[in-house]
Amino acid sequence: RRGARRSPRACPVCSSSHPPSASNEAYGEANTTEADVARLRRTVQSGGMVLLARDLHTGEPAGAGLYSAPLGGVTEIAAIGVRPRFRRRGIAGALTSQLNQAAIESGIQIPFLMAAHPAEERLYARAGFVTCSEILHISKERPG
Repeated sequence: RRGARRSPRACPVCSSSHPPSASNEAYGEANTTEADVARLRRTVQSGGMVLLARDLHTGEPAGAGLYSAPLGGVTEIAAIGVRPRFRRRGIAGALTSQLNQAAIESGIQIPFLMAAHPAEERLYARAGFVTCSEILHISKERPG
């Protein structure tokens, strides 16, 4: 497998900002805030998982992902992101596969994810996921 020198490792969400900073950079978002770190801590505290991929030689964060707190045996695998200089090495696929495996091993019966575009859909297909339906998001502005 390409990128075999890099391996995703589970990282407890501690005081470091590595998981959110890796995701923020991967998605082109602003610097990590305390709110980002707190959100990931809540994910872990409520039964979800945050996974950080690091470069094995330098320890530098390469990417991250998570699965949400399960509800009724169902969880969403989400926020799979790889920093630009680490892309095209199989890291996103490895994160997706590892999160899926960890979710199933923890007793979750239905891990699912939603691809934002065809490239993500192809990536998730390589990790064993199939498109089974489409979803329509509708929102209504709250008064006030």
